[in-house]
Amino acid sequence: MYRGFEHRLMKESSATIDKPTLGAKAARAMGATQVSQEIRDVASVFVSLQDRRHWADYVPSGKITRSEARDLVDLSEFAASQLRAADSDERRNFLAYLMHGSR
Repeated sequence: MYRGFEHRLMKESSATIDKPTLGAKAARAMGATQVSQEIRDVASVFVSLQDRRHWADYVPSGKITRSEARDLVDLSEFAASQLRAADSDERRNFLAYLMHGSR
């Protein structure tokens, strides 16, 4: 199942979820015009971590400190806890949206 996720689509979908009110396509996919703060947090962290990963992959002179690495791990653990705390139906809709976008 995890191989069905495509990072570009996940980042684009996450960016559409991290808003006070969802656009029409995201609202249709999520079954609501708004999502919980927990899901918004997960979406926001995903975008931030994906940006940081791209920076690490494509900026040859880029360096990351041990402290920055710890902060990123803490951020990912926060997102995982927020995902676990989210309502199960909302979490399921969010993960499906990350996998398929607004098709």
